[in-house]
Amino acid sequence: MGKKPLQQLIMQQLMFDDTPGWIALIVGMTILLYVFRPRQGQGGNDRRQVTRGPNQANRTQKPTSFDGWTMLICLDTLRDPTNPSLAFTDENKALLQNVAKTCDLHVVRLVNNEAEEKETLEILRQCGALEAGLKEHCVLFCETIVGKQAIARQLNPSIYIEGIQDIVSYISPHVPHVGFITDSSPTCSIRPNTIVSATVSEYLTRLIA
Repeated sequence: MGKKPLQQLIMQQLMFDDTPGWIALIVGMTILLYVFRPRQGQGGNDRRQVTRGPNQANRTQKPTSFDGWTMLICLDTLRDPTNPSLAFTDENKALLQNVAKTCDLHVVRLVNNEAEEKETLEILRQCGALEAGLKEHCVLFCETIVGKQAIARQLNPSIYIEGIQDIVSYISPHVPHVGFITDSSPTCSIRPNTIVSATVSEYLTRLIA
């Protein structure tokens, strides 16, 4: 025999039990209140951690630290120029670990296939970025420049660090703080919210200076 609905059991208690009806009613109401009580995160005492960092109103202000800020870094800006494959200098490994600990960090890389995606995750694991706080679902991939632009627009970070000038020009009107990492002089005008630097470390230092 299947279980009877709670309401039906309560009605039977009221009509056929020898217990006075008002006692049965109190018991039934107590059960209903317990079953349908507010849960944590559903109207009760929701103690989820409040996101740190800037809100939409003040994220355009110059940061004094990166604690809690949403940051998107193109991994190619961190790679070792002396290595043809994706590899990071010791300085950039330490930088990745530090920002992963304090920021809402996302990274993006242009890839050609799934093998390069797996390679990227393994390199990030070996350099300690994932252990430091970078989440795997925050490691983003695309095959085209247009795809990277779309990722940046959708994520809408407070800080975006990029090494391709066309992407910098496209995204700088939409992101409060942009780092253009290059050894060459820009060939087009740069918006006031964009800082041209030779390295990511130099950019971040200048941003909060």
